[in-house]
Amino acid sequence: MRPVEKGMTLIEVLVAMAIVAVALVALIRIQSQAVEIRPRLEQQYMAALLAENILIEYELAPPTFGSDKLSGTRQMGRYDFSWRASLSSTSESSLIRIDLDVYLQNTDSSERIDHDNTASFRLTGFLRHEG
Repeated sequence: MRPVEKGMTLIEVLVAMAIVAVALVALIRIQSQAVEIRPRLEQQYMAALLAENILIEYELAPPTFGSDKLSGTRQMGRYDFSWRASLSSTSESSLIRIDLDVYLQNTDSSERIDHDNTASFRLTGFLRHEG
């Protein structure tokens, strides 16, 4: 009678190695996607901070319709942004609506990068209006 062998056959080892290889490839792919998306997330975060800062400045010194303070350029973190605000009236006479669009600027020129014509970040707020 043959003794019972302990251990794995060559086929079992090859199947286990194939499963591990597929899992490692998936992990490497996920990691590379995370590295690729990080700069875009950082840009959006900085654009959000800039929009909130501008809205706070408008709360401290409210703009008026026809104001020349409704667009500009600013640096936030290591990024250059251009921004544009638009004011509109609301049904509540004591409030004005402000829509802020923040765009990432091209580092080589002063033109904004908006290949798909969308803002890096858009914020809508309401300001108390005296008048």
